Amino acid sequence: MEIKNLAQLAMEMAKMRIEIEQGKEIHIEWSSEKGKTPTQRNALHKWLEILADTLNSGGFDMSVWFTRYAKKGIGAKWTKHSVKEIFYKPTLEAMTGKTSTEAMNTVEPSEICEIVGKALSERLGITPPAWPTRFGE
Repeated sequence: MEIKNLAQLAMEMAKMRIEIEQGKEIHIEWSSEKGKTPTQRNALHKWLEILADTLNSGGFDMSVWFTRYAKKGIGAKWTKHSVKEIFYKPTLEAMTGKTSTEAMNTVEPSEICEIVGKALSERLGITPPAWPTRFGE
C-alpha cells in the first residue's frame, strides 16, 4: 500500500486500530524508497517486446535457449511475457531478492535490462535493444 497524504494515513491507522481491537495481528512493511513509475513500467514492457522480436528475428526461438542452456527443447516464439519470466524476473530476484517487478525501485528496471542484455549478447551474440525512452532514442 502506498500512503501519499495525512488523510490517507489517518484512515489506514483507524482501520488498523479496529483490527487490533478485534485481536488480529497487523504486519507492516515500511519503505520510503520510491517504486518504479508508470513510464518505467511501459518502458520495461516495450524493452521486453523489442528483445523478444530481436531473439525471434535472429533465429533464436525458445528451443535454442532451452536446448543450449536448460536442456529442454521448446520450439516456441519469444513473447514479452516469456522474456520477462525466463530472463528478467530470475535476474531481478538474483540481484535484488525481489520476486515481482512491481517491487522494483526507480533504478532497477534499466539495471536489470542491462544485465540481461549483456548475458544474452555474450551467450547468443545478439545486440540487445537499448532502454526505451519517450523520445525514441
